[in-house]
Amino acid sequence: MKRIKLNNITNDTGYNTDYDTASAFIPSSIKNRALFLDIETTGFSAAKARLYLIGTAYVQDHVLVTEQFFAETGSPDEEAALIYEFDSLAAQFDTIVTFYGSRF
Repeated sequence: MKRIKLNNITNDTGYNTDYDTASAFIPSSIKNRALFLDIETTGFSAAKARLYLIGTAYVQDHVLVTEQFFAETGSPDEEAALIYEFDSLAAQFDTIVTFYGSRF
């Protein structure tokens, strides 16, 4: 399982992911308490599919931080480690924001 943390990154369009940029799209009421996340799986079947990536973003010390939790082998043990690591991060936040999160 690989955990990658980035902050103050700039993509190829020059769009800086710093705190001022985050302020433009994160409501101030949740800015320092919200964890934004998206997951990637190998399919839709809970019995057959594997979770291989959890991507997150949050504000920390006036910096927009992105973290990815990536399962490299796809083994059930690695998937469990990925979920454990994510859970330890998620426990620090009051609000979790997802895209279509009610479905997973």
